[in-house]
Amino acid sequence: ALQMEMTYEWAAEILDPEHREAYDSIEPVITACKMGMEALKKQIPAKVNLWENSQFGNCPYCNEVVYRPALLKQVHCFKCGQALNWED
Repeated sequence: ALQMEMTYEWAAEILDPEHREAYDSIEPVITACKMGMEALKKQIPAKVNLWENSQFGNCPYCNEVVYRPALLKQVHCFKCGQALNWED
């Protein structure tokens, strides 16, 4: 069988409960499940690594610098999409 690189589109297709396809191995399904799990985990707000006495911090997933504006909290990391929890 042709080995393809797993794309988001293909992973989503594999994870669709209506999807029926025969595979030579379980590997594509395992890969799709891992990708789906990682995407879902990023929707669970993770605690920001806050800098001391600051409105800034680091994303707990990719370490990108994130900031907490006065009125509107940054809800997701702009770099990786991780949902952020700003609770002190």
